[in-house]
Order: sequence, then structure tokens, then C-alpha cells
Amino acid sequence: MRNRWYDSLPTVSMAVSLLQNTEPEYREMTTRYFTNKVNQLDPSLPARLQKEPTGIWGFIQKRKSMDEASWVLVESLRYLPEEKMTALAGEMIHYIYQLEHADSVSLGFDSTRMLQAAL
Repeated sequence: MRNRWYDSLPTVSMAVSLLQNTEPEYREMTTRYFTNKVNQLDPSLPARLQKEPTGIWGFIQKRKSMDEASWVLVESLRYLPEEKMTALAGEMIHYIYQLEHADSVSLGFDSTRMLQAAL
């Protein structure tokens, strides 16, 4: 079996798995929120992804477990420094958990704390 680029990064791998397996409405909310965060960290990223020589777009179209926007988010993480990527993935894990357990968990998690520590 061929490893995916994020398999060697447990936090990122867990975030991707949760994103794939959460309810579609939570996936959409998470994707929208974290795509904005990634683009704030690296405003040149969308243009760089369009120029990707290996053509991630064909890869994304073959993947059916998530929509295109969610796969673009996952692939965008690859271009961030590892510390920021891991911090953002940790935030994604907490964000999805909070969405899925909103009735039983306080939504008081400060999602900027981990990212600021990585900066």
C-alpha cells in the first residue's frame, strides 16, 4: 500500500480522517473555516496550487470520500511549514469534535492558541 503524504504526521492524518468521516454539513463548515485560515497564513497558496506540476486536480477528482474543496484544503496543508500544518490540524480536530459534540461540550476552546505557538 502506498502511503499518503500525511500518513507520517499523526495529527494531520487524524484531522484528515475526521474530515472525511464527519457529517457533510460539518465537513463543509470545517472546510470553509480552515480554508480561510490557510489562505490568511499563505495568501499565495491558491495560485501555487493551480501551478502544481503534478496536477493535484486529477487526483482530487478521483477521490470520492470528500468534495473538491475539502481535498484542496488537505492538499493546501502540505505547503505550510510542518509546525503550522500540525497546529492547524490540531485545531481542525478540536473544531470537528466541538461541532459533533456541541450539546455536551463547551465551545470555549481557543483555536488560535496552538497556531500562535507555532508561529
